[in-house]
Parts: sequence; structure tokens; C-alpha cells
Amino acid sequence: MLESAESAYLFQHAVTRQAAYDLLPPSVRAALHDIAAALLETEGDALAAEALEHLRAARRYAGAASPLGAALAARELAASFRAASWHTSQFRNADALVLYERIASSTEAAPDQRVRSHLAAIDLTVNTARYADAERHGRSALALCESGGGTVADRIQALLGIGTA
Repeated sequence: MLESAESAYLFQHAVTRQAAYDLLPPSVRAALHDIAAALLETEGDALAAEALEHLRAARRYAGAASPLGAALAARELAASFRAASWHTSQFRNADALVLYERIASSTEAAPDQRVRSHLAAIDLTVNTARYADAERHGRSALALCESGGGTVADRIQALLGIGTA
């Protein structure tokens, strides 16, 4: 009886699997996680959270200063938005909020991306009756807007978030 390739390469013990993984140089780990993320990214938003985990691992092993690390940062940010949006659509508000807050506090995100993230967090916190958090996100979004990171509509939405508390 022939075994499928998928089952033939499964490790029987987690310790063996981890030992083999630990033998891989960081650059190979980064490349493999990058490939896994790229494949998952083609499958749509439902797998965006899993792609995001591989992008984070690839970036960790590649190093932020490397050319691959810089390219992965942009993909990680895009995957974060896709995963947060998917979690929201599935009413997994806590998971979505974690991602939006991570984006909002990221120094790598552009100001308009941080504003978008705070505004999405306002919606989630209002929907879950966390009004103090909505106000905090509203104030943060407004501050970013005032420094040139958002539109007039963004400012209005931020003020509405502040007004809910």
C-alpha cells in the first residue's frame, strides 16, 4: 500500500520535528515561512491569520534589517488588515481588536493606516459596549488626523468615537 506524500513526511513525535526544524539555518526558516505565507495569501481572507503567523516568523528569522525583512513588513501589515477584517466578519471581535490595536501601535504603519485601524477599533469597542476603549481609540485617531494622517471624514468618525463614552 502506497503512502501519500503528505503523510509520509509527517513527524511521529513533536520533539523530532522540533529538532529537525532547529537544524535549519535562520535564512532557510525565513524562506520556508515566506513560501508558506505566500501560498496561504492566495487562498483568501479566511486564511489571512495563518498567513500572518508565517509572515511574522519569516520576518523574525530574516531580520528586520534585511531586504526580505523589509518586504515582509509590508505584507505583514496587509495580512493584519485582511485577518482583522475576516475576524470582524465572523464576529470574532476580540481577535479583530487585537490585530487592529497592533496595527494602530505599529511604528511601521503609515499614519493613515493607523487612523483606519483606530477607526475600526472604535466600531468594535462600541459594538461590544467598551465605551472607554472607544473614546481612547477616538482620541488617538483624532490626534493622528490632526497631524495629517486622516481625512475630514476620519476626523468626524474619531469625534463620534470620543462622543460615545
